[in-house]
Amino acid sequence: MPKGSDRTKAHKCRLLIDADIVAYQSVSNAMHELPEVDDQISVQVDMAAAREEASSRIEGYLRELKASGCVLCFGSISNFRKQLYPEYKRNRAKRKPFGYEKLVEWMESRWPSERRGFLEADDLIGLMHTSPYDGATVSVSEDKDLTCIPGLLYNPRRPESGVLEISKSAAAYNHMRMTLCGDTTDGYPGCKGVGAVKAEAILAGTVSAETMWERVVAAFAKSGKDARFALTQARLAFILHDGYYDWDNGMVRMWDPPGSTSKQWMPTQSRGKEAGNARVQGDDKAGADNGSSRAGGGERRGRRENDSPGAGVGRPVRRVVRRRRGK
Repeated sequence: MPKGSDRTKAHKCRLLIDADIVAYQSVSNAMHELPEVDDQISVQVDMAAAREEASSRIEGYLRELKASGCVLCFGSISNFRKQLYPEYKRNRAKRKPFGYEKLVEWMESRWPSERRGFLEADDLIGLMHTSPYDGATVSVSEDKDLTCIPGLLYNPRRPESGVLEISKSAAAYNHMRMTLCGDTTDGYPGCKGVGAVKAEAILAGTVSAETMWERVVAAFAKSGKDARFALTQARLAFILHDGYYDWDNGMVRMWDPPGSTSKQWMPTQSRGKEAGNARVQGDDKAGADNGSSRAGGGERRGRRENDSPGAGVGRPVRRVVRRRRGK
């Protein structure tokens, strides 16, 4: 793991904040259960307190890291990974805490923000953090998945560690480790019988990305799963980097093993009926639709040839619960 560094590395950088976590924790902390009345229990959310906590956190990050500004990144209700693996995040709660969307609307009106259909907040952070067009940035998140993105990372839960610098090789290693371990919270299994210690043993001494992938595939084969299953797990664990999303037509490029020359693109369901099945689409079949600018960004993103099918690169608060009688 990369070592903690001084906070001065973040000086005058722009923060890419995992705002889903900020909103979720802020509104949850502002939720209170009221006394039972007429066999009913009410849950009340103090939205003023939720706004105050969210503001305190965001302004605190800006102040602590001496940043030049920030972008709040919010995830979509839908998720392209569910098209790859229907069990993905199926074990998550069906709805957010009461007041969550109200708080998000307020946060989006107060700070620059980004939200894209079928992408997670992690993906938006990864796309902007690895883009040569977004300048110096620092990822701000408690999520361990962010260690799979090269660059500067600040974990608010571990402020004593300062700002971590994740190298490209460390990010690739962390991605392979996540592929092996899986993530029970996100609902994908990884390699059966492999935890953090065993994953590190499997990857020990590896230097190249090709060697790491060979060992990952071998580990899955030993557990009774083929390379295709291993590839699916790797694609679920991969956080999108620059060039893996077309901002104009919403297509997502799938992660492919090291050395692969193919670029496989998956249309999200936001593009219509043709995207209903979980399939990937090659460069030769991908359509281009470059008539729209990036949402929430204002400015047009830079272009690089052959990076994507369209050549675009990447960018009620009260609940009443009836209690059963006799309980």
